[in-house]
Amino acid sequence: MDTLTLHQNVDGYHKQAALNGLSADQVLERRAEFGDFINMIKGITRWNDNFTTILTNTLPTILDSICEAIHTARLRVFQM
Repeated sequence: MDTLTLHQNVDGYHKQAALNGLSADQVLERRAEFGDFINMIKGITRWNDNFTTILTNTLPTILDSICEAIHTARLRVFQM
């Protein structure tokens, strides 16, 4: 494992933190073992973002159409 030392200035106090991570060889071993899982997750996230955008843009239109249809149906009933 590789260790990275991070120096921070928090509210005027100097703090030091050690961050432990994988070495480059360990990363390559994990990629060989598990595949490129991160890119698969990014692809799923993109589809999720696209679905959310479509849903956010079309849902109000659909609900507005439904409300207008209900309102029109009520007017027809009361006019009889």
